[in-house]
Amino acid sequence: MLLVDDRAGSRDLVEPLKRLGLPVRRTHNDFGDCHPDLVFEGRGEGGRAVSIAVEHKQLRELVQALRTQRLQGYQMPGMRQFDYTYLFIEGELLYDRHGLLQRRQGRRRLVPLEGHMTVGELLKRIHVLHLRGGLNPWWTVNRADTLQALSALYHVWTDQDLDQHKSHLAMYVAPPLT
Repeated sequence: MLLVDDRAGSRDLVEPLKRLGLPVRRTHNDFGDCHPDLVFEGRGEGGRAVSIAVEHKQLRELVQALRTQRLQGYQMPGMRQFDYTYLFIEGELLYDRHGLLQRRQGRRRLVPLEGHMTVGELLKRIHVLHLRGGLNPWWTVNRADTLQALSALYHVWTDQDLDQHKSHLAMYVAPPLT
């Protein structure tokens, strides 16, 4: 069961996730000081139950959370109680010739994204959050991508035990020269 937080940022995911056939329940995800957008139980190695938490942010929200250090200093430490944590980042990664992040205003016009952050700074911070904070980033361009990615993540963790997955195993054989 996917527990989707009923606060503003994630409640609009409930109906679209249900339409994808996922078991969803709207709730108030309050795990101590942590309020992840989605929480569910997955199947770890040998069928051991593992807890999965997903923080979903629009790119604009992410930049703001990084600038205020709310993500690093409040949300991420609270998410350490879960076995696996994901940061879903939704939005086009647009930037100008100086690397300053941009957002669309209308069809063709780009304007600076609030927070005055460069693409290099953003990517570096995301990578460090992954390496040092355990947040696994997952980039999506729009809501449709986000919904498909959430569905895939849910099925990876619930369709079979983690040690039963085999897509990472392969035996490469080079094609013949003729």
